[in-house]
Amino acid sequence: MAVKSRTVFYISGFDPNGARWYHKLYREEAAKQAAVSSLRLDVGRWQEDGDHSISWDIEADDNGHSVRTRYRFLCWDDIIRNHWPTAGGATYALAFSNPWNFLRRGVLTNVYRTAWPTFLCGMLPTIFFSSAALAVLAGCVVLAMIGASLTDISIWLALMALLLPGGYLLFKFMASLDQKLRLHWLSRVYAFNLVQAERTAEGLAERTRHFARLIVDEVNRGETDEVLIVAHSTGCQLTVSVMAEALQDLPAGRMPTLMTIGGSIPMLAWDEEADWFRQDLRTVAECAHLPWLDFSAAQDGACFALRNPAALVLPDHPETERPKVLSIKLADRLPKERIREIYWDKFAIHFQYLMASEQPAEYDYFAITAGAMTLQERFSQRPTTVGFTRLESKMWPRRRPSGGKC
Repeated sequence: MAVKSRTVFYISGFDPNGARWYHKLYREEAAKQAAVSSLRLDVGRWQEDGDHSISWDIEADDNGHSVRTRYRFLCWDDIIRNHWPTAGGATYALAFSNPWNFLRRGVLTNVYRTAWPTFLCGMLPTIFFSSAALAVLAGCVVLAMIGASLTDISIWLALMALLLPGGYLLFKFMASLDQKLRLHWLSRVYAFNLVQAERTAEGLAERTRHFARLIVDEVNRGETDEVLIVAHSTGCQLTVSVMAEALQDLPAGRMPTLMTIGGSIPMLAWDEEADWFRQDLRTVAECAHLPWLDFSAAQDGACFALRNPAALVLPDHPETERPKVLSIKLADRLPKERIREIYWDKFAIHFQYLMASEQPAEYDYFAITAGAMTLQERFSQRPTTVGFTRLESKMWPRRRPSGGKC
C-alpha cells in the first residue's frame, strides 16, 4: 500500500545550526535530487510547531502517488550552544584533554580496535594542534639562534622581510586545513560526549522526555501511515535514549520506525560512566516490535561504518539482530571524481546522508522521508551487513566484550 501521509521526527547531531539551516538544506538538496529522480517535492516554509519543535510540510508526487509529509525538527541546538566554546584557547585545550579522558574511561582503545579511521578522526585535533605548536616553537628557536649570530641589523630586517610572508602563507594553509578537517568541531563534539556520559548537560534529560512524549502522542493519534524517527551523527545517541523513554508508553502493535544515519552510538556506550546509556541501548535494540535501520558509509570517519552498534557494545547481542545495518553506497551516489574531491572534507562526507545524489541510487533521503514507500518496504530485500571488519586495527584487533562492562 502506498504511503499517503507521514510524520518525520528529525534529531540532528551536535550542531549549533538550528531548524532554519536544516530546512534550507532540505529544500535545496530536494531540488537537486529532482534532477536525477522521478520524485517531485514542494517543500513548504518552516513554522513553529510547539515547544522545541519546528516543522515544514512537504507535498510529493511520486510517480503519480500523492504524499503529504510533516517534517518535524526536534530542537536541542540551544543545549548544544551552551556546550560550544567559542574561544580558540578552549578548543585547543579540549584537543589535548579529550584523548586522555577517553583513554582513562575505556573508550579510546575500543575505538582504535574497531575502526581506525574513526580513531584517527578523533585524534586529528590533537595531532594537528601539537604539530602547529611544535612548528611555531621550532621557528622561534631558529629565529633566536639566527638573531644571536647576526651583528648587522639590516641583515636581520632583510631576513624578517623574507620570513614573514612565508609564515603568513603557512598560517593561512594551516587555517584552511583546520577548516576542511573541522578540527574545532571535532574537539567540541568529543568533549560533549564525555559530558553526556556523566549526565551533567543541563536540560538534556528534560528535553529527552519531551521528545519522547511528542513521538508517543503522534503515534497514538494514528493519523499517518508512517511515523519515521530520523537521527544523524551524535543525535543517534540522544535518540536511543528518547526511544527507550518512548517505548514505555508505546503499544506493541503501533510502532514508529527508527532510522539512524552516520551514528556514533558506541562512543557513548563504551564510556565507563554510561551504564545508564547501555541500558537504554539494550531496551531499544531488544524491542522486537520496533523496526530499526542503521545507515552508514565506509568513507565516513566520523561514524562506525557498517557495524551493528548494539553488537559492538552488548556482549550477548547478535550481529544479525536489530538494527539492520546498511550502506548508503556512496560510490553509487557520487562519481569517483567527486568522492576524491570531498574525501578529506569531514563535513561534506558526514552530511552525505542528508544530501542529494548526483546519479540515481537506491539510498535517496528525500524518497525515504517524503516518497510513497515506507522505509521498511524500501529496504526489505536488503540483508543486514555482517562481518564488516575492513576498518578494524590489524595491529591490535578487537576482542568481543565478554561481560556487562565494555
